[in-house]
Amino acid sequence: MDLDLSPAQRAFRDEVRAFIRERLPDDIRRRLRQGHPPCKEDTVTWQRILHGRGWAAPHWPRAYGGAELGTMERLILLDEIYRAPAPLPQVFNVGMLGPVLLKYGTEAQREYFMPKLARLDLWFC
Repeated sequence: MDLDLSPAQRAFRDEVRAFIRERLPDDIRRRLRQGHPPCKEDTVTWQRILHGRGWAAPHWPRAYGGAELGTMERLILLDEIYRAPAPLPQVFNVGMLGPVLLKYGTEAQREYFMPKLARLDLWFC
């Protein structure tokens, strides 16, 4: 089994690193490096920055604010977020509610809820 990243995956990793380096607010980076957990404001701020790139809900369809990333790209993104360190995308909204709406929701429900879930305009737990 080959565990090395492909050239495209390495390029994506470099893109993510550059994005985080340029866009993660210094105050959030500093607090997390000091070992403090992200506060709600930190999480919302970073989630909205990620959302602008489609990375707040990276596995979601583009039509609902995602980036349609594959498994390896999602893992690369999360790995780089951990390394930064930066707040993780809000797991319940992105990893649980969104997929349920994609599978079982009506189009009207998807259109209403999914952008709000990805941007953390609504926060469920």
